[in-house]
Amino acid sequence: MNELQYLKKLVKIEDILNYFGFIIPQTQKNEFFIYSPFREEKTPSFKINTAKNTWYDFGESVGGSNIDLLIKLKGWNTKEAVLFLKSFNSLSFPPQDKISQNSSLKSLVTHENDKPAITILKKKKIENKALISYLEQRKIPLEVAKKYLIEIYFKNGEKRYFALAWHNENGGVNWRNKYMKGCIGSNSYTFFSKNSKNVTIFEGMFDFLSANVYFGKEPESSDVVVLNSLANVKKIDFSKYETINLFLDNDEAGYKTKNDFFSKMDKKIKDYSKIYAGYKDFNEFLVNI
Repeated sequence: MNELQYLKKLVKIEDILNYFGFIIPQTQKNEFFIYSPFREEKTPSFKINTAKNTWYDFGESVGGSNIDLLIKLKGWNTKEAVLFLKSFNSLSFPPQDKISQNSSLKSLVTHENDKPAITILKKKKIENKALISYLEQRKIPLEVAKKYLIEIYFKNGEKRYFALAWHNENGGVNWRNKYMKGCIGSNSYTFFSKNSKNVTIFEGMFDFLSANVYFGKEPESSDVVVLNSLANVKKIDFSKYETINLFLDNDEAGYKTKNDFFSKMDKKIKDYSKIYAGYKDFNEFLVNI
């Protein structure tokens, strides 16, 4: 597999759209429809195939790979789209392949001109009955959730939503409810510091909360990173850590990231995914035990 094929497979179309502020539903289906990111519409006409990592817009009869999406969505050429995908997952590439910092590409890497399409209306402690019911479905006690999460109300265009949320290291807000997840503002990881030489890494907020429930407490004697997206691995400085504990998903992307840690880092790596072997992630395991 060459580099281009690898990038087309690795960086998920849903993650790209989420990065640019589009709301993506949570679904286990290999194919689903969303409202087109290219125009306003009343009926969803944009199909995503998660198994093939492809898209097709029936309104314009166009589709393709994640690279094709970036070319149409951002007006970039193929080289610029490839550079963006590399920056999205730079842990997977050697240093000489990282994006150069010359002025013509700086805005591409940092997206300084991109503004969030979503507006936060209100933040408060968790009281919404629908969100509490959602926590119960995921087997997360309310008292555990309240230690880390809030509820937010926001709008995207004229549509209004509410969700569970927490802040990340870039000042953005990562959120999710029963049907969707996303980020308002700049996406990044969420960090809990204990000034430790060890770090424990989870993919998402419900994996972290599930571990708290399962073990009865936060990881002891360890900093904690919740990635919120696998793409955020590249933003973390692991140089000070002696041991890295991994609680990644049991799927292709999780395996790929785990293998990167084992092959590219001169650290002691501990893989805890065997605890929830046979399940996609820690929360799916928790719900079914």
